[in-house]
Amino acid sequence: MIFNVGVSAADMADEGFRNNGSKSVLLVSIFLLSLWAPFLAVNDVEDTLDDAVARGFSGPFSLESGFGHDIAGTTLDVDGLVEASVREESMLDLWNTEALNVSFGEHHGTPDLKLTRSDKTHFCWSTQEGSVRTAIHRTGVWATTLVDSVATANASTLVDCALAVTANERPRVLYADGDDLKMGRYAFESATYWEGPQWHTRTIMENVHPTHLELDITPEGLEWGLMRTASGALHQVNFSGAYWTEFLLDAGPVGENFELDIDEDGVAHVLYSRTATNDVVLLRVDGHDRDFRLLLRDADLVDALGMDLDANNIEQVATATQGLSSFSINLIRSLAGQDTGRVDPVPSTALIGENDVGEGHLLMGDLNDDGFDDLVVSTPHASSNGMNQNGRVDVYYGSTSGVASAPDAVRHGSVSGAQMGSGIAVGDFNNDGTADLAIGSPGWAPSDDVEARDGRIQVFLGNASGLTTTAWSTVAGSANESLGSVLAALQRTGTGDGLAVTARNFTATISATQTDHGKVNVFAANTTGLHAMRNMTQSKDGDLFGRSLEA
Repeated sequence: MIFNVGVSAADMADEGFRNNGSKSVLLVSIFLLSLWAPFLAVNDVEDTLDDAVARGFSGPFSLESGFGHDIAGTTLDVDGLVEASVREESMLDLWNTEALNVSFGEHHGTPDLKLTRSDKTHFCWSTQEGSVRTAIHRTGVWATTLVDSVATANASTLVDCALAVTANERPRVLYADGDDLKMGRYAFESATYWEGPQWHTRTIMENVHPTHLELDITPEGLEWGLMRTASGALHQVNFSGAYWTEFLLDAGPVGENFELDIDEDGVAHVLYSRTATNDVVLLRVDGHDRDFRLLLRDADLVDALGMDLDANNIEQVATATQGLSSFSINLIRSLAGQDTGRVDPVPSTALIGENDVGEGHLLMGDLNDDGFDDLVVSTPHASSNGMNQNGRVDVYYGSTSGVASAPDAVRHGSVSGAQMGSGIAVGDFNNDGTADLAIGSPGWAPSDDVEARDGRIQVFLGNASGLTTTAWSTVAGSANESLGSVLAALQRTGTGDGLAVTARNFTATISATQTDHGKVNVFAANTTGLHAMRNMTQSKDGDLFGRSLEA
């Protein structure tokens, strides 16, 4: 507007200002423009997520979009192919490049990004100068915000931020400030935040030395993250809704590249590598339950991983190996039986067990600490070693080829009627990092009274050589209570896992009209064995208390 007014004034000067009224109009116009100048001036500030600035955009096609259905039936020159025909049922990935000018004169690391609904892309990036920034990009529109200013870094010490976006498009950022870990949440203008949209930041952990981060959002809208520290350990860091918690997932050293995806059921799927053993590990975290699976072991493994979930929340994994003269990308997918169900209807291995008149149990756990799940099969009514219904527990160690046709370890009941294996549980009872096996024999009797079915439980430790041949800890029942009919491991942190055990034949006369049936014993465990903590009996009438346990 000022430029246009200036042109009008020049034209009038050429005419010699013959009209004094025109001079007055010009002076009044200039005066008014000077009054409005503060309102018309361009404010050189950063864009907010609500007030975006449009950028230029161009692509190689003039079609409606770059998707395959728009170019099906046409011919293209792509990747060295000349006039390649695009089939109707095919899709072509179309990549467009655009300079977003996000440097601000700073030296940024590798940005994290999330693609949300309506093709909206969220970014976050950290810089050596200490700025942590985010941006939103959609159809040529680019908007940026400054999350926080933190300690400066150099190219080797810079920790890239991790980004997650809630269902209502609120970005969350997990980032480092020196040796501390911080979280940023973006709040839009509301009755609470009346000053406008802004970032709220807080330090959630101090002196943890983070090096690499990942972040996702649970179905409840809470943050769930991964943190690799300078020692190579991998930690779970999550917000409960009231406070932040931390859990060591793997002491490592783990690779710098790891993946995190949380499904709609709240299960966290984690993929990472162990650099010392060249393993690729898949971890599923469901509340307090953690399921580790070794997917690959390769001496040529490189630190490059990819993971996504299919419609059944099954992980589809990509890894990479580098040999002396070759590079390979390996796809690890679960597709067997996908036409009739996720599980292949044709078994890959069939195991024939002992003759048994009653049902036993199946459990899985890594009892020999080789990264492969092992199979535990109990047949409590089996007869062996010249005894009748003494019970039997078979252990099959897992490997790259599955399990063997014959068990690798067998445990037999010591007396007739012991029914060993009526209850079994897998847990780390001595807290050494390797799964152990607890076995219940509710029909066990002491040698001096074979008619007293006191029952007992035994814990066999797992180690790199396999299950121990003798029990590490043994607890006998009393008063013909049949201890060991049902077992459940109780996961604990910082000490050995606990154990809940049912004594199905326990009775206690409370009054002339009340007799309690059944009891659940709870044991703690440490490096010395199992130790009784408490007992629980029924509070209502009935004789089925403790017949089923879940932990």
